[in-house]
Amino acid sequence: MPRILDGKDVSSSLSLRLKNRLEAQRAAHPRARPPKLAILQVGANPASKAYISRKLKVASEIGILTEHLQLASDVSESEIEAQIERLNEDPSVHGLIVQLPLDQKTKSSESWLNSLLEKIHPLKDADGLATSNLGKIFAGESTATRWTAPIPATALGVMRLLEHYGISPRSKTCVVIGKSRLVGNPTAQLMLQAGATVSIVHSQSPDWSSLTRQADIIVVAAGVKHLLKPEHVSSSSIIIDVGIHRSETGLTGDADPAACAKSAAYSPVPGGVGQMTVACLMENLLELWARHEL
Repeated sequence: MPRILDGKDVSSSLSLRLKNRLEAQRAAHPRARPPKLAILQVGANPASKAYISRKLKVASEIGILTEHLQLASDVSESEIEAQIERLNEDPSVHGLIVQLPLDQKTKSSESWLNSLLEKIHPLKDADGLATSNLGKIFAGESTATRWTAPIPATALGVMRLLEHYGISPRSKTCVVIGKSRLVGNPTAQLMLQAGATVSIVHSQSPDWSSLTRQADIIVVAAGVKHLLKPEHVSSSSIIIDVGIHRSETGLTGDADPAACAKSAAYSPVPGGVGQMTVACLMENLLELWARHEL
């Protein structure tokens, strides 16, 4: 019977630790402003609404103030940029995220979206997507055990999940399926820093299953429903499933349930890494707050 790596329990434990830490820091520094997270949303995408509601709830439980700024779907690019600049300059805001995808009436180009994310000040970049912050991860300056700059929350969530269950990447082989800026690449770097031997595979990789069958840890973040099949894993594999898809029976992931059943341990969908992402976003926010206020 495989071990289930329950992200719900781990995220609740992490949130409680963050709450206790914040209370102690505020007691020691009574003149410090309370931590505040700003969330900029464009349009009314239902999935984004659900994600934002979860972030607002967890922030409130920890003691983090929030500002949810929702702009109309026909808002101009210049107005979105102006709002980011305003929040950058607001000293009461310690972290800022742009909820993706933008639900725009007229879709903006990918290059503009990338430039928009770069407009968030690196010291308010709670999502950890600014080039300068990603660069610190790739340079080995910011790691899961030595935070010096924001780390993409999902990648950090993967590491915190393994850490909670006493699974060390050191001296293990790890295959990351997917090379995105948000998950695949930063997760691979964090695994490498933790002592794993890491391979990244993607849609252009030939015979990638020859690597996954030999891997101790498989992180699947390809955005393809049930991509990872039983024949791609071994009975000793630990599967971390970052994917999320809607199906007739509810939510499911990038890993086929049969592959998870064959493994030694796996993170479920729902209830796995998704739960960790929000808690780790708050971890980033509190680190940024401490840099501003303490």
